[in-house]
Amino acid sequence: MNKAKWFVISAGGFRDELEALQFGERLRSIFQIASLCSHWGIDVGNDTATSWIDEEYARELGLIEPHQRIAGNIHGLMTFPDDDRTRVPHSEITLSVQSNVEHLLSAIESLATQADLEKYAAQRGVTLLNHAIMQSEPLTRIVLAFSAVENLGQAETWSSEQTQMLKQAADAVQALTTGSPEERREVSDAIIRGTHRIGLRQGVIRVLRELGFADRIREWDNLYRLRSGVIHGTAKLDDGQLNELTGKSVKFAMEVIIRRLQHMGLNIPEVAKTHFSF
Repeated sequence: MNKAKWFVISAGGFRDELEALQFGERLRSIFQIASLCSHWGIDVGNDTATSWIDEEYARELGLIEPHQRIAGNIHGLMTFPDDDRTRVPHSEITLSVQSNVEHLLSAIESLATQADLEKYAAQRGVTLLNHAIMQSEPLTRIVLAFSAVENLGQAETWSSEQTQMLKQAADAVQALTTGSPEERREVSDAIIRGTHRIGLRQGVIRVLRELGFADRIREWDNLYRLRSGVIHGTAKLDDGQLNELTGKSVKFAMEVIIRRLQHMGLNIPEVAKTHFSF
């Protein structure tokens, strides 16, 4: 299996297409989460065709029999009648596997009996980090890793007390005598309009505290400072330093996402503890 170029998993015997889709989505969720826990990185696709051949043309070439049909080579989840008449065009790809396949299988086995996996896999960070692990370009991995954590923070909102304070600040501007009434109204509107969402860092800090990672806020800030320097060209890192930053960024993001899944109720596979601290 560690020499596999592609995973193709098929199952049959479903009552209808809906049941098949539900099974497929659960299987996809298992692979997404298991790949994170085993530090693999799997692209489960977005259910689009990577290759296709016209059915009539394929029949003219003798590639399929008169009673057979052609389906697109879907990267993701595909359903078709369980009658052994569907044929899928095949194309060659190259994939190198550098992680321990036993870790992946162990994680899959652990997750297979758990309920509601789709809600965990639906976390945007799960997809972003799977893609981050798969990349070879350091900057791409760094950007995806930070985006995964920042995405969690964007779900945060102002508390009712904070919302009230913002309104009071906007009202206070209206009560000033400085400037014209129109100018004061513009500033007041800007306070409300410009603060309808909390900032990226504020959101991340909240998430870290909620997950019990308050002691790692400084670590996040240091990594983010280096990340910004690299992205904007103000920090000059050699290849070794860049690779170190990449590894630390991805590991940090992975530990945050796994802790979030754990807090949501997911029983994290034991194999994850060999890769991460959470």
